[in-house]
Amino acid sequence: MVIKKLNSMFHRHGRWLFAVITVVIIISFLGFLTPGQFGMDGMFSWGGRAVGVAYGKKVTDKELRSEMTDMSVFRYFYIGQGEEIKPEEAFWSVCLNRAAALHELTVSDKEVADLIAASPALQTDYKFDIARYKDMLGRASSHFGIAAADVERAYRKELLKIKLRQDFLSGSAVTDHELEQMYRRINAAHKVAALSFAGDDFKAKVDPTEAELKAFFSGNRAAYSIEAKASGLLFVFPFDNYTAAATAEATPAAAKELYTKSPQLFAVDGKTPAYEKIAGKVREKLIELKSADMARIAAYDFSEKAYNALLGQPAANRLSVMNSLAAEYKIKPLVINSVSETSEKVAGVTLPRMAALLCRAAVGNNPVTDIVSGARGAYIGVGISGSPAHNAEFPEVADRVKVDFAANAATTAARNAATKAADALSKLADGPARLKAMSKLGGKLTEFEFSGEKLPPAGMERAAYAATTLREGENSAMMPTSDGAVVTLLEKRTPPDMSGFKAKASRYENLLRQYKAELAAQGFQERLLQNCHLYTDNGARN
Repeated sequence: MVIKKLNSMFHRHGRWLFAVITVVIIISFLGFLTPGQFGMDGMFSWGGRAVGVAYGKKVTDKELRSEMTDMSVFRYFYIGQGEEIKPEEAFWSVCLNRAAALHELTVSDKEVADLIAASPALQTDYKFDIARYKDMLGRASSHFGIAAADVERAYRKELLKIKLRQDFLSGSAVTDHELEQMYRRINAAHKVAALSFAGDDFKAKVDPTEAELKAFFSGNRAAYSIEAKASGLLFVFPFDNYTAAATAEATPAAAKELYTKSPQLFAVDGKTPAYEKIAGKVREKLIELKSADMARIAAYDFSEKAYNALLGQPAANRLSVMNSLAAEYKIKPLVINSVSETSEKVAGVTLPRMAALLCRAAVGNNPVTDIVSGARGAYIGVGISGSPAHNAEFPEVADRVKVDFAANAATTAARNAATKAADALSKLADGPARLKAMSKLGGKLTEFEFSGEKLPPAGMERAAYAATTLREGENSAMMPTSDGAVVTLLEKRTPPDMSGFKAKASRYENLLRQYKAELAAQGFQERLLQNCHLYTDNGARN
């Protein structure tokens, strides 16, 4: 097993230094890796049906469940707290795992051990703490049956993703010739004339008929959708309600244990004061953590009761069932009226994740959301009714369509005018004749100079880039811009002073390497999207 190698490895390597500060270790496991607590029961059945395809093979909902567990295990042991893993995130993780397998990438036991050792959550005084690891593993095992092999598998998968990235970036080497060419291109001085055509200048001439608007809508229907919305109830479990119980449990021994296991919570400028000097603050922190933990435990118990009470009930009965349960628990829920999935607030409370969870719960098999921790309490939502996101009908978005049609038509007109201007300039004899004619072809004429030491004017970046590819006196074709188009004429190019090349070579090498790395990443992403597809019809396929 990998973990057996850790003690001997640390004996060899000595102290570990890390820049990452360990986050809170003492957290509740409730909701972590618990079936039904990720808000996805309405999306998948977890019965082994296909939910997507990756590199020619189906991806099942069971694979996503397993991947979500592995990702949660890694994050818990690495940073010290579990996080909600969305099915979409797990799907792309499965895709990356398969891509790594196709590249025949492997991870050694030592590499797994090294990463486990480097986990911020498993450090004490910047060194791997085997006792902390065993303690976390013991709790994970007793609560959820997580074994050391599960932890190692989760870490191995993360390392494969890292190696995959290194693999597709390995072609980002820079040659001396590429470096010199880049230096010459950037540091040459250019004098440029740019003829810009803005879409706004053509909007006044756009007057579409209703038939044209409907045709535009039909051709771009995928761009028009209505957000999911939901109504429901929000149950609050304030942390303050559990302060008294937490205070009773905050014994000196428990406070000392918190200080010993999580000294980073009390560090000042990287150093942790002696326990005796901050015993009061440690106890206050312990009460704070225990209060929040107790609130989450109560919220979890309530969510289980709610789930069981609503199981098998038609949507029409949800409100009455939850009102009865709320009365039993003496909780007065907050009413949520038609909240959109992107809303940052729910029932007046800032809870960025809750709206999306509620919208999913309202139309799914499990109307009870995940537990969401806010600034002052733990929250559970129950979806009473809702509507999923859907493609809009024309009357619902008629005003948006009219605005979009006008913008599109105006931009097209601007680019057509730029194309005509570019064609007309190309037919003239030389640069001076083209420059003279530019002021008579419509658009806005701008003359400017730029070099490696002098940036082009704002908005002229596209024209400047085109100028680096032109010969003196030559004009470009029409080049689209965000609001129209531009045609560039290179009036004059002055070669760079190569005496400064060596002094700036390392800087330009880094820029070129970064550019090539971005191209490599973009290429990999395109291949990934071509080979992997998550079904989006909210229903798994056989």
